[in-house]
Amino acid sequence: MHVTIFSENPEALIEISTKLRETLPSNLKIYGITKVEVRSPGDYGIDKLHIIKDLRNIYEAEAIIEKVAKESYSKLIILESNKNNREIAARIAAKLNAGYIADCIDLKLDADGSIIASRMIYASKAIETIKSISDVTVMTMPRRITEPKAQWKVGCEIVYEDPPKVEAKTTIIDVKRKELSAIPLEAAEVIVSVGRGFKRKEDCKMAEELAKILGGVTACSRPIAADLKWFNEWIGLSGHKVSPKLYIAIGISGAIQHLAGIQGAKIVVAINKDAEAPMIKSADYGVVADLYEFIPKLIEKLKSTSTK
Repeated sequence: MHVTIFSENPEALIEISTKLRETLPSNLKIYGITKVEVRSPGDYGIDKLHIIKDLRNIYEAEAIIEKVAKESYSKLIILESNKNNREIAARIAAKLNAGYIADCIDLKLDADGSIIASRMIYASKAIETIKSISDVTVMTMPRRITEPKAQWKVGCEIVYEDPPKVEAKTTIIDVKRKELSAIPLEAAEVIVSVGRGFKRKEDCKMAEELAKILGGVTACSRPIAADLKWFNEWIGLSGHKVSPKLYIAIGISGAIQHLAGIQGAKIVVAINKDAEAPMIKSADYGVVADLYEFIPKLIEKLKSTSTK
């Protein structure tokens, strides 16, 4: 079986290739597409890597993915799941008359060779299983559904090429820059997130300090960004969906939309003075405490531990 995979992020690319090697038959051929160098791509099971350094827009990305997929006779095309790639994937599926499955978290081959995939639905309260009945299947796959494993040691051919030149169908007439995290939220391994439990914007500095100590970034629930305008981006169903190794929710009640955005987190810690808050009940570890008392003590303890 031949598979084409695409991500601008090399870490996401090797996560996808690892997932494929773990779940699909051994006669797999993986054709990767990315913008930057990937260290030892063959170790992660990639048979051929196309490095495309000058992608200007989503139409060129769409064109190169379609080109590689056709040349390699790929029956499965997988893109890292993000806003741009979900649009690209849908466009490719429409062109190829292919089945499209968004945000796949697991996949396997049916006895007849068809792709069967699973994805979260109803704000991550249920898992939907879908069978593709088309000759070619297109899907998107979120970050951190598996840990990259350098254990396949296949011979990887690396090709450098320019994308087909495709002019954008729209023109940017204005750009208003926002202050965003230095690390994209989807790529962050540690996220400290704030909610309505914080009384003033200035108090969020506690969360920022905690995140800095832990080597992470800060984020928030939707009301903090959309209503109070304290942050520019939020985590949740209508915002960013994240998969950090550690997610700390401070003063967040845990609305179902927010929980949907963190379903990929490995460990969730909730700090809230309400023991009945959904966030506390959904977390791996819950701390029932006043954040204004607990967070300074936690910061002090972490600082004293790091200096020993």
